[in-house]
Amino acid sequence: MLKVSIGKFGIRREILNLFTFDLKKEVPSPSRPVAIHEKLVRSELIDEKILKARLGQGDLLFRAEKEGKELGYIFGAVRETGVSEIEAHLIVANDEVYLYDAFVRPEFRGQGIYPELLKAALNYFKGKKRRALIFTTASNRMSRRGIEKAGFFHYQTVIFYNLFGIKFYRFGRKEKHVRSYLKAE
Repeated sequence: MLKVSIGKFGIRREILNLFTFDLKKEVPSPSRPVAIHEKLVRSELIDEKILKARLGQGDLLFRAEKEGKELGYIFGAVRETGVSEIEAHLIVANDEVYLYDAFVRPEFRGQGIYPELLKAALNYFKGKKRRALIFTTASNRMSRRGIEKAGFFHYQTVIFYNLFGIKFYRFGRKEKHVRSYLKAE
């Protein structure tokens, strides 16, 4: 399907891979502790305004820490939220959760922190939601590897173009079991 709309000006192309995890299946337990925050906390990695806005909207913050130092984080959203990579919004279905905006400090990458954050989020939402979603750009191979290592599988690809403010979306075939959808669809 192709959709066209008008947005920010410039030339941009992005390929976004969409992944899902069935929370009815066995969820691997994280091997290291991950803190879960619903209320505002201090963060040296996340801008305070962004953190306050996201937690104020009901998002959760999953944060890996060691000896008081933040190693990385990921957010979990259960409501409509922006997908900046393709300048669209995701409408999150009531029985699904969207995991987004993951980050691991460069000096701690390759140590399994990202999959541990994903496992902690999956364990938190198991029994509360039916399915977890996460997206990554095609160029981010490390993120894709961590997502697949945590047990997610690819369910759709979206190709996005922004040509001087005119947006084009090309949606690959979508698995029917995922109920959340991008507002551009």
